[in-house]
Amino acid sequence: MISETQRQYFKMAAIIIVAIFAYANSITGAFVFDDNVAIVTNPTLRHLDHVSQVLSPPSHSGNTVSGRPIVNLSLAINYAISLDRVWSYHVVNILIHCVNACLLFGILQATFRLIKKGYLESLAIWIAMLWAIHPLQTESVTYVVQRAESLMTLFYLLTLYAFIRSNQTTYSRLWLFISVIACAAGMATKEVMVSAPFIVIAYDRTFISGTFKEAFRRYTRYYLCLASTWIILVDLVATTQGRGHTVGFNLGIPLNLYIFIQGKAIALYLYKAAWPNPLVFDYGPARPDMIKGAFIPSLFILFILALSIWAFTGKRFEVRAFGFLGISFFGILSASSSFVPIASEAMAEHRMYLGLATFITVLAIGVYQLILHRSWVVFVGLSLVYLILTYRRNEVYHSALNIWENTVKYCPDNPRAHFNYAVELSRDAASNPKAIQEYEIALHLDPNYAQACSNLGAVLVKNPARLNEGLGFLRKAVLLDPEDPQAQYNLGAELAKYPDRQSEALFHEREALRFSPDFAEAHNGLGVLLLNFGGNNRDAIDEFRTAIRLKPDFADPHCNLAVQLSKNPDLREEALNEYKTAIRLDPRYVMAHYNYASELAKNPQDLNLAINEYEYALTLNPNFVEAHVNIAVCYAKKNLISEAIKHLELALELNPNQPAVRGVLDLLKYGK
Repeated sequence: MISETQRQYFKMAAIIIVAIFAYANSITGAFVFDDNVAIVTNPTLRHLDHVSQVLSPPSHSGNTVSGRPIVNLSLAINYAISLDRVWSYHVVNILIHCVNACLLFGILQATFRLIKKGYLESLAIWIAMLWAIHPLQTESVTYVVQRAESLMTLFYLLTLYAFIRSNQTTYSRLWLFISVIACAAGMATKEVMVSAPFIVIAYDRTFISGTFKEAFRRYTRYYLCLASTWIILVDLVATTQGRGHTVGFNLGIPLNLYIFIQGKAIALYLYKAAWPNPLVFDYGPARPDMIKGAFIPSLFILFILALSIWAFTGKRFEVRAFGFLGISFFGILSASSSFVPIASEAMAEHRMYLGLATFITVLAIGVYQLILHRSWVVFVGLSLVYLILTYRRNEVYHSALNIWENTVKYCPDNPRAHFNYAVELSRDAASNPKAIQEYEIALHLDPNYAQACSNLGAVLVKNPARLNEGLGFLRKAVLLDPEDPQAQYNLGAELAKYPDRQSEALFHEREALRFSPDFAEAHNGLGVLLLNFGGNNRDAIDEFRTAIRLKPDFADPHCNLAVQLSKNPDLREEALNEYKTAIRLDPRYVMAHYNYASELAKNPQDLNLAINEYEYALTLNPNFVEAHVNIAVCYAKKNLISEAIKHLELALELNPNQPAVRGVLDLLKYGK
């Protein structure tokens, strides 16, 4: 005979299995968008043993980990497991999601028992399962850094679940302690947690104590402890200056219009909950064009809010219970869809992650009330549809190029989508014309888009015919946003190519580092400029070492450091190791192979190795004149005259104006 406890475990196992099946193909997904700054280039993740550093994520960047130390800690654990290989991050996201589904199931089961409606208990598993596999959840599960949403939800649900359990067991104080700790952890995870104390007391008033007065009387100290966790959130928001100036009244959009945008956004979330197609990865920052069509949806949302408040204050228990669901929905969204503007994104589907539970609950109860015991057919059908849509949506996350191409398709007025699509296209030189077109669309939509100016300039300068135009965009980017380290770096890197502009390039590289001291590429560029500008070799070496420390898998500073170390015979072995590291990190790095070969060629015993490296460099770049000349010297030293002659002839064919090379060739050919 199966016990009730075992039956509950079987139900949770079923929920977990279905959820894992829905998200199994997400494990091969790529890092996209904020993943890069929050994980790939985040120096605070590198050393898990330095807990104080891990709990102090970059505070002024405005990225997803800013002001969220618990999120940063969880990502640091992943980094310790798999570095920047994405599989472990996805596995942990799926596990968190499964735990959330089980907590939701536990809360539903306990609540339905309090209501004492037998049919409701049978709905708990369907609600939790549909919530777990709904396609709208993909952004919070498959997009790695939106772990902030799912991890916060874990603490949110645990806060409520532990409170409910405190009323069901003799270990009341222990469960209340767990509830407070979970609430505190949630406050250090994401700002949405701000509403958790309100939702707990609203639940208590609705399902347990009956009135707010009785709830406060019974749990005065507990609610004071819950309220004290707000101190954590206030401190984190204050010390990060509004999460890197991404939250506040500086959007350039009037407050009343922003509120209308939020009304439209919440209506959109409800629509996507009912009909999750198409899903959009990024709707972009708040823009005046988002106001279009917002009036009627905003009125609808105000009606739903008013109805929820009326129901919550009603006398009938069943009405108050539905009112609680409405109040919970708006309470969960209060931090992200309120009158406090969020500059970075006016609307985002991941905000519906926890709120979706209220929608699915109302949907499931409504379906059951309409068709009673035949409702399982609807639930099975919905589960199959959700599974297919979720599985397909996960495939879009398999590359950053896919996700931005998809976003541009469904949100063509979003300049940020066009910008990021262009970034991904520009990684392939063959796609540069398309990348340029996308950058230009982004600038058409937002003429003051500094990053688009900078990146467009960086692409255009590669074309000699558009060099001056490209430089103009690079300079415009710096004027639009002087504090953007990438814009400063891009301009400095381009100016560094001109001997008469070295001092200006040096200024911009230093500006990039002033605004972003952990910018590895800028440290590497500054090191090169210090050498070109006649600086101290030791200063340049320090810059290359700093770049390596900040970004160990960055091949350029390893090669540049090796070149400088090789000037000191005592440091030759270290130089050779740095060359090997650069080649391992980037096997197609021509100059690393060439410089490594040149260093090996200094030792007669390493001539064969040097020849191999020169040959490899020439397979990568057959027109590399210096490599042809140097490999010819190596062959001549080994008395392989015919091979030496062949490479010298190729060198002269590529560049006839080399009298010294021609003299050596004549000597080898004719002995004169």
